[in-house]
Amino acid sequence: MRFQTTIILCIAATAQFVLGEVWEFGENVPTSQVVSHNKGDISLLEKQRTVLLTVPECHEIDYVRVVVDNVFSNPAVYYDKLTQTVTISYKPLQISMSKYSVVVKAKPKKTCTGTPAPVKPEPRRTPYSARSLERFCL
Repeated sequence: MRFQTTIILCIAATAQFVLGEVWEFGENVPTSQVVSHNKGDISLLEKQRTVLLTVPECHEIDYVRVVVDNVFSNPAVYYDKLTQTVTISYKPLQISMSKYSVVVKAKPKKTCTGTPAPVKPEPRRTPYSARSLERFCL
């Protein structure tokens, strides 16, 4: 019985990392740089999360990629270019407990009078993959 429970928990944990709904806004241009990467959790009772996108001076956003990991419900995701925010919202009866990741790519503005600040690349953080969870569970 204990072995079956462990297998079910491992499958559920693996599914959480493998499954994920993706929203893309804008065009993913190869010349643009990743300027921001926000990750977070949405609690069970929280039905809306607004993420403020941080962009360095003299840069404009080209591309926004939002990944929401929720096995039970699909939220509505909106990107507001004017306020530079991403809103993730669930309906009242949806299960909203989830994880999200927002990646922002931008390019230097051509009309900027100053020199664009160099963008420091963020260290790559790798979440637990399904393969590493399988090794843990087996």
